[in-house]
Amino acid sequence: MGRLANAQLRLAKTEAHRHFDPIWQELKLMTRSEAYQWLSKELGISRQHCHIGFFNITRCQRTVELCKALIEQRKAMS
Repeated sequence: MGRLANAQLRLAKTEAHRHFDPIWQELKLMTRSEAYQWLSKELGISRQHCHIGFFNITRCQRTVELCKALIEQRKAMS
């Protein structure tokens, strides 16, 4: 799915998934659909274009930053 990825982009996508997936899988902070809705809002893009498979390196890096911040915020609240 998404754009063809060179090694650097594949690594960035893997890193984005490593930080995004726990939000809905292990931590259960929201459902997968809710997590992508949250991410689309944070990135300022439509939900239909919000999938890590479509992202470039910059958007993957921003996803990592946003996910880290969300998880830290939730930890601080508990």
